[in-house]
Amino acid sequence: MAYIIDEAKVLKGNGVEACSIFVKNNKIDFIRENANRFRSLKMNVNSFIVTPGHVMLDLSLSTSLPFQLFKQHLRTHFLMKGCTTILVICKIPYENQLINELNKVRGNLVNSPIDYYIGVQISLKTLTPSFVRACKRNKIPVILVEIEHEDDLFDVQWGWIREALFLYPIVFIPVWQNQNRPKQEQKKVTKIWNHHTSTHKIPTIVECPQEGRPLSKEVLTKIGIYPAKGDIRVGGEVDYNLYNQEDQVKKVAQKAFVDYHNHNPAITVHKGVVIKSGDKIDFRPGFGNECSVKIPGYFSAPT
Repeated sequence: MAYIIDEAKVLKGNGVEACSIFVKNNKIDFIRENANRFRSLKMNVNSFIVTPGHVMLDLSLSTSLPFQLFKQHLRTHFLMKGCTTILVICKIPYENQLINELNKVRGNLVNSPIDYYIGVQISLKTLTPSFVRACKRNKIPVILVEIEHEDDLFDVQWGWIREALFLYPIVFIPVWQNQNRPKQEQKKVTKIWNHHTSTHKIPTIVECPQEGRPLSKEVLTKIGIYPAKGDIRVGGEVDYNLYNQEDQVKKVAQKAFVDYHNHNPAITVHKGVVIKSGDKIDFRPGFGNECSVKIPGYFSAPT
């Protein structure tokens, strides 16, 4: 079925872009400034602000949950907030358990109504070249590294880690076990992390994103999820949110943004299907698919 999302006000960067979006076979066929010359079925969304479906981080779905708890968790923390894709982090206790733990997570997500990517979380002691190569073989785009003490960073084989990343530059994110450090001390340990990663040209995101919040375009691009997700683009899937324009869009210094923390979208569409309308959620078990990143950071600006 072909139709037009007409008079859309798409939030792009810090501004709003007016356009009409042409949809065919559940893909965005093309985008034009307006659709005045076209006679296809039109859905006017002039009273809304349009954003891409959100991509959010989750650290708990690596644990198996009864279906009803699983459903409630996704509904409350993701679907109500306009999330159409989850980055699920799988905790790996030992290197030789990588495959088993990944398969467990896939089993936990077999009923997911939205798409998902899989990353991993390990202790710094598990960060070895062989583990990185195993992650690379399994197309893991991001590794969260648990760090107890900054001095442990000097024991890592960073040069070999860099070699193991050849052709698939996995992104590393530090997770400091002591979360109550004074601000100045945290700056110091972050500087040490940056020294090691920048010296060896290892891709990193220095601050772990919050769970249940839309990941920024910068983070998505670095991991390699953008532009496949988190963008409204020609050839892309029909994943988007409609926010009530009057209530939920703010302007600060002439920059427009949606207050995601305090407001939920009125409507969420995933793969061309309405999965949220107001407070009503259409939970479709198995409607989501596992996604993979071909090359992390492919669209990132060179550093």
